[in-house]
Amino acid sequence: MEQERLINFVNDRPLNNGKSWERVLDTRDPDCWRFRLSRTIWALYIFLLSVPLAAGFSGSWGTLIFSLIFIFFILFILAGSAKEFYAVPTFDFRNGCFYRDWKKPRYGDVSTLKGYLPFSKISGIQLFYKVVHRSKGPRQIYELNLITDDLNRIFVTDSSNYAYLRENAEKLSQKLNIPITENDKHKTKEKTVPRWVAVLFLIIFSGAGTLGAIQNIISPLIQNSRTEKWLSVPAEVTNSYVKTARRRSKHSSYTVYKAEITFKYDVKGKSYTSDTYSFFHDFSRSSYKHRQLVKKFVPGKKINCYCNPDDPRRAVIDKKIPAAELVAESGAYLFFIAVGAGVFILLWSQRKK
Repeated sequence: MEQERLINFVNDRPLNNGKSWERVLDTRDPDCWRFRLSRTIWALYIFLLSVPLAAGFSGSWGTLIFSLIFIFFILFILAGSAKEFYAVPTFDFRNGCFYRDWKKPRYGDVSTLKGYLPFSKISGIQLFYKVVHRSKGPRQIYELNLITDDLNRIFVTDSSNYAYLRENAEKLSQKLNIPITENDKHKTKEKTVPRWVAVLFLIIFSGAGTLGAIQNIISPLIQNSRTEKWLSVPAEVTNSYVKTARRRSKHSSYTVYKAEITFKYDVKGKSYTSDTYSFFHDFSRSSYKHRQLVKKFVPGKKINCYCNPDDPRRAVIDKKIPAAELVAESGAYLFFIAVGAGVFILLWSQRKK
């Protein structure tokens, strides 16, 4: 009778309204069963961080800035949800307790961990299901909770897969020798995000990706396309060296490199000088390719350049399009644009019901 009264009381308590990730129950250690984050989640975040980072270091200075901004926001979001993200609900059979924490116990004392609950105080396992109203319609989510003998409910985890959550509850019920109960439907509303956040995401990510693409891909391609009718004329390298510059971030500074190649050429009896090697040539954090260019174009070397017949002062040595680099760089910019647009559409379309 006491057990029934307790369950009925806890049934009326509000549900946990926080969000959590899909977790899997790891039972490989007989003494500790843990609800761990799926490896897919970790793989996703590693991918989200590695792609812009790789693109940034292999691309131009602008690409690196946008990549670091993107990574900063990903880490900021993770830090904001750290308690929910890193917490690992653990059933410690060695010490006869449940806890939910990401820290190590002080001096081996698990009672210092967050959510510490001795098994002796657990009266039952309870499965709830709640209907979360979203702009795309209601979605049903299931919760696994622990009922304590002092009329409290401890949130363990939630999932959209009822069969999986029920299977885990049955395993815990047999191991702890406590009953499982289920309650009627509870309704809750998903908290909506202010629309200015959606606009901010659009401006920062899509705006940065668009500006980077215009500056480092579209504009050089337009300039390069105009060289189709430029004349090939003999030229001579007059100077070549690796130019360095210091770039500063908030907490550090570093060196970037660029091969500066100056050459002279004659058009209709007049002599001209230019230092444009390629419209796609810019500073980068790696000095290798720039040093190779300097070794190739030593002063005094005879070369051919391409000169604008309408404006002989404009000339370029290499008008080839670095397809591989542009594909990788454009992929990074498109990723920024897609993230900004996707988050904007998702947040803007939210409606309170």
